[in-house]
Amino acid sequence: MKELYILGYEANWLTEDNYQGTARSIRTEFDFIRLCQGMMDPFGVEAREILDRFIALSLRKLLCDDNSILKAICPSFKMPPLSGDIFKCEGENHDLKLVEIHTDIHIKPQNEWVPLSEWLDTTIAYIEKGIDDIPDAYDDRFFQLLKAKLDDRDVATIFEPKVIDNVSETKTIWEVKDPSKNKEKLYSLLKDKGYYDLSIRRMIKHIADKQGAHIDSRASMWISVANTGKDYRRSAISVFATHMIYAATKQIKDLEDYYPLEPLIETL
Repeated sequence: MKELYILGYEANWLTEDNYQGTARSIRTEFDFIRLCQGMMDPFGVEAREILDRFIALSLRKLLCDDNSILKAICPSFKMPPLSGDIFKCEGENHDLKLVEIHTDIHIKPQNEWVPLSEWLDTTIAYIEKGIDDIPDAYDDRFFQLLKAKLDDRDVATIFEPKVIDNVSETKTIWEVKDPSKNKEKLYSLLKDKGYYDLSIRRMIKHIADKQGAHIDSRASMWISVANTGKDYRRSAISVFATHMIYAATKQIKDLEDYYPLEPLIETL
């Protein structure tokens, strides 16, 4: 069995035949992405949401999944770092800061590219909140969302139920026990879980899966804002995909001759 060395990295399990097959599978994903991008012109802004979701599905498969064929064929895969401006959105109960990904930037030189895991963990949006913003109690619906994010031990330590009798109904709320101590603990746990920030990884998974990347129901709103480009053809998701394809042509030998992207890159 012939062993291959791909860009200097040993891939013992890849024979020449299945390496070629893997490269062809990656090309197919790239073709699908380019097809979706090409459909944004004739169908316009009305189609962008569904086309972005299709693109995000490929991004998740190639960049996020543990069994990614792209990571298998190029374990050291790197991505161009993103740039953007910070702008502040005022909300009723909190200040929201988003890093808008400019879609007219050129790809940075290859010597500045970063490991894929670092790129995926890049924060592109975050909420400005502190310990004082933690409420004293949560309604049951929101508590169940919190509970799904936290360990049972932490939930038992921080919260206690309280039954409230109204004229028409009885409902349960969940109060923070010993707020002076547990609010700080809850804030720290939520921050560690990524509740207050949005990474590229979470954004891709959210758009691909239509599942909340955060437990905050407002997440969909600011993910949508973060994905908005300067025109409907240049959403952040679409730019991520173009950068990925370009990066692959520069790092994977069998993709060097893929569809020439330089003219497209010049227009970003």
